[in-house]
Order: sequence, then C-alpha cells, then structure tokens
Amino acid sequence: MTTERNPVAVDSCVFVNILIGGEYNHPERLAAGRQLLRAAERGQFEVYISALTIAEVSGSGGVRGTNVPPVLRAANVAAARTWISDGAFRVVELDPSLAADAGEWAISHQLKGPDAVSSASAVRAHVGTLFTWDDDLLKMDGVVDGLRVIPPTEATLTQDLFDAAEH
Repeated sequence: MTTERNPVAVDSCVFVNILIGGEYNHPERLAAGRQLLRAAERGQFEVYISALTIAEVSGSGGVRGTNVPPVLRAANVAAARTWISDGAFRVVELDPSLAADAGEWAISHQLKGPDAVSSASAVRAHVGTLFTWDDDLLKMDGVVDGLRVIPPTEATLTQDLFDAAEH
C-alpha cells in the first residue's frame, strides 16, 4: 500500500525565519519551521511555494544583509536561492489567472499583494494547509475554498503528521 504525501503550502516568512536562524522577532519559531521542512525532506509533506516566495526571500533584509558589502549581499542571496532550489519544493507559477484571483482576494479580504498571491497559490496547488506566521494570512483560515491557514507550531505539525499517517 502506498501512502500519499500530505500536500501543504509554506509562506515566505517561514523560510526567512529559518534562513536567518530565528535571530530576530521570534526565535522560538525556528524549531517549528525546521521541523516542518525536515518532515518534508522525509517525505511526510509535499511542500508547495509561490513563485513569489523566491523573490520575497531574496529581497528580505534579514537574508541578504543590510549595510554589508555588495559581494557579501550577493553571496547571501545566492545561498538562499540555492537552498530553496535544492529543497525539492514545488513552485506554483504566477500566471495571469492566478494574479487575477490574488487581486480579487486582496480586495475582498484586505490582503497585501504577496499575501494574496501566497493564499491563491496554495488554493491553486490544491493543498489543505498553508503554514505561515503572517497575521494577515492567518485571518484567512477557512475563508477561501476551505484552506486551513495556520502557524507551523510543533503541535500543529504533530497533528498534521498524525492525520497524514491515517490516510
């Protein structure tokens, strides 16, 4: 009997927190983010990301470094991009149809553009859960096409792993 992997989406903020080692804002989130990606590496989750995630991670001041020489900044961004591309994440491409959906959600749910793209990408990928710590996205839990939008705490990860094993 084959077991299907549990498809989930992961928002940019989770990647940024891991890449900067949880060093600012909420270092306690680092363990949960790492647990999520380790579970994906073991095949327990199939992780989808928005194409915009690559740009958001590369553009994060915490990832690229602020007030650092351009050579170091370029090296930091290259390392982050390599880590994402080597992670076997499935990238949801941003096309005109997805952009239109995201635009509608941004208007109707008061979301910023990147947050709307992240949630629209999760729906496009047919995942059941979008993991994020973004407060604007968290208010979308269950609002759009039954998508769960939850933080990747160790408790929710444990429950999702248990649920995936049941199927």
